[in-house]
Amino acid sequence: PTREPDEDHSGPATGWARCLRQDELHLAGVESARDAGSPAPPAPSDVPAQPLALSVENLAKRFPTRSGVLQRVTGGVDAVDGVSLDIPAGTTLGLVGESGSGKSTLARMVVRIIEPSAGSVVVDGTDVTVLSGAELGRSRRQMQMVFQDPYSSLDPSHTIGDTVSEPLVLHTDLKNEARRERTRELLALVGLGDVPLDRYPHQLSGGQRQRIAIARGLAV
Repeated sequence: PTREPDEDHSGPATGWARCLRQDELHLAGVESARDAGSPAPPAPSDVPAQPLALSVENLAKRFPTRSGVLQRVTGGVDAVDGVSLDIPAGTTLGLVGESGSGKSTLARMVVRIIEPSAGSVVVDGTDVTVLSGAELGRSRRQMQMVFQDPYSSLDPSHTIGDTVSEPLVLHTDLKNEARRERTRELLALVGLGDVPLDRYPHQLSGGQRQRIAIARGLAV
């Protein structure tokens, strides 16, 4: 039902509402609050710079294409071409793009699952693109991935206890009992504290599998 407006137009009408255009949004109190004495937000130059958790510079990946009986390299596809980005500590970055634009390839290069063709990846001050062997293994403690499809990233032959505790085996000196306790703590952290450790991925829902992947990433 509609409501008739008040006959007295000397005050604000009741029972009516109107939409604001985008260029009128400042009338909704933002400017008036600032004019009333609220401090203005600091200029970008006044904000103290945060240390960089991740810095990517000119990262590129070219996949070779092959043809012929001998499968010789005849060309290539530039999946990622000259990407640079900085992520300050305590912040997040959303990378948006259409399917096939190189988002997953970029993420895999950052953690060295895929070797970049060019560029550098600096994590917490260390260029991980020049690391190898034990040094690269130690750097894994600073980089963990949660894949979009949790089922494909979990070993179907491993229980969830084995899956979550595997990083603890590789990167810590925890003994069996301490490792098991830490595994239970991690599962409780993602809301799976009541799930038995001997369950397998196929016995869990999609959301539970994703939380298992998150717990594994938080392990170290």
